Amino acid sequence: MNYKKIGKKIADKRILLGITQEELAEKVDSSANYISNIETGIKSGSLMFYIKVANELKLSLDFLFSDELPNLDTSKATNKEITEMIDILNKDEKQMANIFIKNIVKGLIELRENSK
Repeated sequence: MNYKKIGKKIADKRILLGITQEELAEKVDSSANYISNIETGIKSGSLMFYIKVANELKLSLDFLFSDELPNLDTSKATNKEITEMIDILNKDEKQMANIFIKNIVKGLIELRENSK
């Protein structure tokens, strides 16, 4: 993963919103130094950290990681495959996956409707 690109997206949006690193750190239970390290790509955060930051900055995770998403073979996107992937998750991970999937489906439907 290119953590510098991810960090730059976070920094750009934070600056656009007029939020300091200190303010963002306080909102996501972190430190300004850690936020700085994330924004410069020196460190990477946990998934939970990125969720908190994305929520605070009104960013989607797919936007943050968009350069990192692989090209997908859509012929393999079956319900069975999706179910098998979800089945290996624990309860908390399933709840997070549920939120992600709902947001992805909503976004895909909006894209489809806007392209008509």
